[in-house]
Amino acid sequence: MTSFTEFTSVYIQHGLFYFFICITFATLIDHLFPNPDKNKPRWKTLLEIILQLLLIIFAMEQIILPFVRSIPIFSTGEPASFIWFPAVIISAIYVGTQIELRQKIGFIQQDIINFVDEKPLSFIP
Repeated sequence: MTSFTEFTSVYIQHGLFYFFICITFATLIDHLFPNPDKNKPRWKTLLEIILQLLLIIFAMEQIILPFVRSIPIFSTGEPASFIWFPAVIISAIYVGTQIELRQKIGFIQQDIINFVDEKPLSFIP
């Protein structure tokens, strides 16, 4: 049985390791794709969003997590809750660093809002 401080220090060490690995990959992925452009056809913007999300999923599942799990100190038998810990760290980092992706999603979101505002629903008086 490990003490609370040992358990917490393991989480901190793993969290910092995930942070540095993921911030590198997330920044690289964000800069692989073209900059957001409001004048670009929306289908191209939507295609870029889908491709970027697929690349993020691939990077997390096929590169980052297997790499981290291959390091002996990170592949020890930990409690079941520890399995979800990397997902929380990785998700927060990817959401925070994908600035251009968020801008592209904002363009699509604004188009949807404008469409709904222009065409009010017929069942609303």
